[in-house]
Amino acid sequence: MRVVITGALGFIGQKISEAVIGLESSLAVRGTCLDLTLVDFWRDLIPLYEKLGFPCRRNVYNIVSKARRIYDPHDFIVDYEKVAPDLIIHAGAVVDTENLGDKTLWDRNVGFIETMVEKVNTNKSGDRGTSIVFLSSASVYGTEGFPNNPYGLSKAVGENIVRESSGRVSILRLFNVFGTDEHHKGSMVSLPWKLARAYQTHSICELHSPEAKRDFIPVDSVARIAAQYVMNGGPSEDREIWDVGTGVATTLDDLDAKIASATGSTQRMTKIIKMPERYVGRYQGFTQAGMRGIPVHPLASGISTDEGIEKYYGKR
Repeated sequence: MRVVITGALGFIGQKISEAVIGLESSLAVRGTCLDLTLVDFWRDLIPLYEKLGFPCRRNVYNIVSKARRIYDPHDFIVDYEKVAPDLIIHAGAVVDTENLGDKTLWDRNVGFIETMVEKVNTNKSGDRGTSIVFLSSASVYGTEGFPNNPYGLSKAVGENIVRESSGRVSILRLFNVFGTDEHHKGSMVSLPWKLARAYQTHSICELHSPEAKRDFIPVDSVARIAAQYVMNGGPSEDREIWDVGTGVATTLDDLDAKIASATGSTQRMTKIIKMPERYVGRYQGFTQAGMRGIPVHPLASGISTDEGIEKYYGKR
């Protein structure tokens, strides 16, 4: 089975790649050979991860060494006919909710998908064509049922593009994904990781809107869902859409307390501040899988928010 994972060296992409590689022996028992291609800006990212000493480089070396091949996004498009994927798990994106819509955001989050879907539709492989699992975002809901920032809009446009694919499509709207080794995400680190780092380093973390409630899902649950598509040979329906969250919203104040407890801290390290002006009118103060009537993926509740906090940040 020829599988492509885009954004493979990013936070979520790494975990998906690891999970898919872990399926190799199970697939072999079924008589299926895993032919894995990773797509990302690897020539730039690996030197950057090395230079800054990011812990995720261990995972990067593991997945890159075990994949059949790795491509830069442009080179993947050029060599698409050679790769001829059965399934594309599209995790690649500029993930920046503060980006005001620069050229890089549109080129990577929209333009690349347009080109990829064009390739899929022109070069049909297998009986069912090439299936796509598209990692979207709960940001498409915004605060009023539509995106309220360019990043969310780029995901909504991306969803519309992949729906035009000739193969089967599954759209996964991810809620607030968190995990370990998020150093390379810069200002876009998840709030759970940011809080955990504050407690681990005994530093202050600024927090606004402590009463806000959000659905925080462990990254391992997302990876498990993506890997299951590989085991199943792709989506089971022509067009399907799922919310990927725990289905339970946690207040930011409770999240802070849970992480303080997990890290063994007896003192809160958060400073409550006024919401920054740039977030006013755009901040999603409530997110919860299923909030807009889209079904919650049946595998999304594999690990609860609390279990993820203990697993990733619990004091050993």
